[in-house]
Amino acid sequence: MGASLAISPATSITAGFNVAYLSNTHATDFVVPNSDRVLSTVDVGFSTIVWNRTLLNITAQFGITGYVPDFRLISSLPVRF
Repeated sequence: MGASLAISPATSITAGFNVAYLSNTHATDFVVPNSDRVLSTVDVGFSTIVWNRTLLNITAQFGITGYVPDFRLISSLPVRF
């Protein structure tokens, strides 16, 4: 779940909340104890057009539960040909 807001024709900010649930893992009919996991993160991002055909996207991801990284910084620079 998330939202994006255009703050100018070339720039936008995004925010989101991600939740995933992993159920019990079975290995040859044996249940692995404590294998249920709830994974959740909060994402905050920024996108802007750098050049005519190039977009810069930077997203910070903050882990909520103990099973995901505490912080990740994700960047991308897609170029349209």
